Amino acid sequence: MPTPISGLHAIKQPEVILLSPEDQKLFVQALLSPPERSPALQRAFARRQDFERYLQAIPNVPDKADKC
Repeated sequence: MPTPISGLHAIKQPEVILLSPEDQKLFVQALLSPPERSPALQRAFARRQDFERYLQAIPNVPDKADKC
């Protein structure tokens, strides 16, 4: 079983992914023109907004910056 230190080391190691020129083009196109949000993603955003409103209604809950 890995030790916690080795786990942290694995997280901190940068990873470089080499893409072919065609894959680079597809990646950039996906970033510049993302697909429409699926119904499932729209529902997830709505649930998140509902949850944030719920948290704001509770007294003494830190604001968003403190939750992250």
